[in-house]
Amino acid sequence: MKKGFTLIELLGVITLLGVIILIVFPIVLKQINTAKKEINNANDAIIIEAAKDYMADNINDYKKIEGNTYCINLDTLLNSQYLNMNLKNTDLTDIDNARIVKATYTNNFNYEIVDECTAFQSDQEQGDEPTKYKNNIKFPTGDENETYIAEVYLDPKDLNKACTEEEAKPNSKTGTKEGCMKWYVYKDSDSSNPSSGTYTMILDHNTTATVEWASKKDYGDSSKAGNVGITYSSGTPSGSYGTNGNNNKGPLTVLAQLKNDTDSWSTELGTSETYQPSTGDFQWTIDYSGYKARLITAEEVADITKEDRSKGSNASSGPEANWTLGSDDFILDRRTGDCFWNGSCDTDGVISKYWWLFNNLGNGNNYSCKTYGCKEGEISDPCGYWTSSPGEIDIAYSWRVFYYGNMGFDGVFINTMYGVRPVITVSKSKFIQE
Repeated sequence: MKKGFTLIELLGVITLLGVIILIVFPIVLKQINTAKKEINNANDAIIIEAAKDYMADNINDYKKIEGNTYCINLDTLLNSQYLNMNLKNTDLTDIDNARIVKATYTNNFNYEIVDECTAFQSDQEQGDEPTKYKNNIKFPTGDENETYIAEVYLDPKDLNKACTEEEAKPNSKTGTKEGCMKWYVYKDSDSSNPSSGTYTMILDHNTTATVEWASKKDYGDSSKAGNVGITYSSGTPSGSYGTNGNNNKGPLTVLAQLKNDTDSWSTELGTSETYQPSTGDFQWTIDYSGYKARLITAEEVADITKEDRSKGSNASSGPEANWTLGSDDFILDRRTGDCFWNGSCDTDGVISKYWWLFNNLGNGNNYSCKTYGCKEGEISDPCGYWTSSPGEIDIAYSWRVFYYGNMGFDGVFINTMYGVRPVITVSKSKFIQE
C-alpha cells in the first residue's frame, strides 16, 4: 500500500505551485498598485475640489487672468474648513499638509498637486489689450526675494527720458545724484490699473554718504525749521541739544541735505508728514511742498516687511518676533540679519527678502551688506540711511536702516554713519508705451 508521495510527485506539486504563483502574483500586484493609484487619485480629486470651492469663495484673490498661477496649500484648506478631515495615504499615514494645489489659468484653470509652487500674478484682465511697457521698468519674476513691486531706471532730472538697466549700472554708487539711476517701487497708488496712479520708489544708494539727522548747530538756529519746511503745533519746542542730541525739532540737518541733493530734479511731491516726538505734548510737521524728494518713514519700512514696530522689542513669537530681543532694532529678514547678533555671519548665499532696502551699504571697515544678504555693496559704503521718523523711547534717537539688514534707533548727532536715500513719487504713465 502506498503511504506517501514520491519525490517525483512532490517536485511536480512544487513546480505546479510555482507556475501558479508566477501567473497569479503579477495580477495581484497589479491590482494592488491599481487600488493605490485609485486611492491617490481620489485624494487628489478631493483636494482639488476643495481648492476650487475655496477659490470660488475668494474670487477677488483668484482672477481669471491669462498666465496667472496661484498656490493653495493643504493647511489653508484645512484651516478654512474646505477640507474637514486629514486624508490618508495608502499606508494609513496622514497626507503631507505641505502639498500644494497649483492652479494656472490658460483659457480655463488647470489644477495639479505639487510639492513646490511659485505664484505669478498679473493685473491684466482677460480680454484687455496687454499693457506695453517701456524698457525702463522690470517686474519681479515671482522669486520670494523680490518683495518690491518693480525695478525702474530713470533720471530724476528728466522723467520723460526712458533709460535702461545697463545705463543705470554705473550710477549705482554712493554720492551719485543725477543721470540714469536704479529705483525700487514699493507702493502703487492704484494696483487695479497698470497705467493709472503713481509709483512711490526709493533710490538704490545714498546721494549723500553721511550726515547728522539733526546737528547741534542746526538745532540752535531759529530759522532752520522754516527753511526746511518744519512747523510746530505749539511754538518752537524748548530744551537743550545736550550731549547726545535732541530729536524734538525734527530732522533739520538731513532734510537740508536732501533738499540740496535733489533741488535740480524735476519731480514734485506736495505731501506732508506729522510726528509726535517722544517727549512733550506738541507735534511737528514736515511740509514737502517744493521738495523734489522725501525720506522714507520707519512706518513704511515696517509695513513693507509686515512688522508692527509699536509692539516693542521683547516679543518671543508672532510677526514682532523679528525684533532683536533686548534692543531697539528689528531685523528685516530673520534668515539673514540675525547673524549680526548671534555672532555667526555666514548667510551661506541666502539673499534677504528685503535686500533692496539695504543695498549699497557697508561698515567702512571689514563688512559690506552682502555679508548679511544684500546683492550689491562695498565695504567702503556708508553704514545706513536715515528715515524721517523720530525715536519713540528716547529723545536723542531717530530711526535708521542699517547695513546688516535691520531698522533701529541711533543718535541724531551722528555724522559718520547714516546718509540720505531719497524717495520719489512718479506717474505710472512714465513707464507705459504710447
